[in-house]
Amino acid sequence: MTTTPFNDIWSRLDNSLACGFCAAEVEIETEKCPHCRRRLYFSVFRYPRPSSNFYIFLILLFALVQLVMIQVILDLLTGQDSATLFWHGLFMPIFAVLTVLVFWRFIWAYYAALIALVLAGLQVGIQRLAPEVFGSSVLGTPLAALYTGFGLAVSQVVFWLLAGCLVLAFLIGLIWVAPDFARDRIWYWLELPAEMRTAGGPTVHLAAVRYAEKGLWGIAVAHWRRAIAAEPGRILYFLHLIDGYRRLGFKARALDALDMAEDIAGTAEARAKLAELRLLTERLPG
Repeated sequence: MTTTPFNDIWSRLDNSLACGFCAAEVEIETEKCPHCRRRLYFSVFRYPRPSSNFYIFLILLFALVQLVMIQVILDLLTGQDSATLFWHGLFMPIFAVLTVLVFWRFIWAYYAALIALVLAGLQVGIQRLAPEVFGSSVLGTPLAALYTGFGLAVSQVVFWLLAGCLVLAFLIGLIWVAPDFARDRIWYWLELPAEMRTAGGPTVHLAAVRYAEKGLWGIAVAHWRRAIAAEPGRILYFLHLIDGYRRLGFKARALDALDMAEDIAGTAEARAKLAELRLLTERLPG
């Protein structure tokens, strides 16, 4: 596009990496630009749509909330002491909150859910093998007879459902659900996407405008350079390119593009805008 030699990032793009925001050169895997202090990546889920295993895991977590709630109701009906009520009901709010957080696919909530499943399984096992640890005896209570009859039968059913749900949720979560929380990094490096290297000027220009609106002026300028290469006679692309160079502080590049643009400016409005840009550019240091 230009015959003037420059020794800057724009002449080394094929062999260097630069920040997509300010066009400062950076090293590979640099997470924050040392010049503009902007983070150079954002995270996206590797799989935008969760798998069926993820929803099964979510349903099992919600089922645990219901089963623990039933267990607490049985404790109230059979006159269990406060210690038993506490230990039986401990995981109801925990699983309720984790169900919501796992639904939003927070990776730390996924790990917390696995830990909670292990701890809840240990609690259920200890209560089964050594009920005195959690004060689960109902001997001597007015409803002891009820507990040893119908209440005991229901409690057995709830216990095995709860134990099975805990084991199943843990196995599914550990073996099949982890990929649903995997993320990949998309880097804000100064580069032209492959699909833009052969696209027409208007398509590239619209993409450049969107990048500029996000503050990614380095990437926007790379797009306008491509747009001008595709359609060298479009003054609109030059106006945006010059403004982009100016905002990034590339004074010599902006002035060089201004000289080229003035040769093709065919309207008084275009020449007036170029004159305004020249005044702004000449105020830059250097």
